[in-house]
Amino acid sequence: MRPTRSALPLLPLRPARWWRPVRGLLAAVAGALALLLAVSAPPAAAGTSGAGAERAAAPLPLYGGDMLYSRSGRCLLSFNAYRGRAQHGIIPADCGPVGTQWYRDSALTTPVGATSHTSRVYAVISYGDGVDARPAVRQGTRIIGLTGMRTPVLGQSICHTSVVSGLTCGTVTGLNQTVVFPGGVITGLIRATTCAHPIDMGAPALVGSQAVGFLLGGSGNCPTGGTSFYQPLAPVLATFGLTLLPG
Repeated sequence: MRPTRSALPLLPLRPARWWRPVRGLLAAVAGALALLLAVSAPPAAAGTSGAGAERAAAPLPLYGGDMLYSRSGRCLLSFNAYRGRAQHGIIPADCGPVGTQWYRDSALTTPVGATSHTSRVYAVISYGDGVDARPAVRQGTRIIGLTGMRTPVLGQSICHTSVVSGLTCGTVTGLNQTVVFPGGVITGLIRATTCAHPIDMGAPALVGSQAVGFLLGGSGNCPTGGTSFYQPLAPVLATFGLTLLPG
């Protein structure tokens, strides 16, 4: 079979002034009053400062389909994955090399982790402490909890979701496809009648609530249709020893 070609690339404070006592008697009275107040005041709760320290806000949940940012650009998070208690994220390899630091926001103020492993097609982010990585995918205002992973069959409906383009669905028309991308030939892909934009690269693809893979590229015109290609998720998890659901 001839390989298919894809059109998509991948102010400081002043010190306080001390008032000089006018008479020694007034100073003594003031000292006694301060001591009385200190003794009668209730003890401060442990871990507080002054009127009480603010409690640290819980981290926002992180879902597949969310946008992540680095100093060189942005990329869709395909899926979260797990190895024991360690949390990871799966993204296309073109998003950035090993060591790329990722953030929740475009201002780069909320770090989530760094790319720790890559292959030619996909990569893994190792999340830092405090990240709440959920086994779910964001579809617009809905959160789809993942129930497992599957390989689709020909004729089956498949959908991918992006915070940029929203939800796009189509039909599976090919399995184990070989595609010529600008960066080289990739094999083993899923082909479907879905439309894709370049910014959608990495978008998670589902059949119902089961994970299938993520978008690598495609061709065609979105108003009239198109063809998209997806990297299956199963070999990605196997390569890095990850699971889709936490243990």
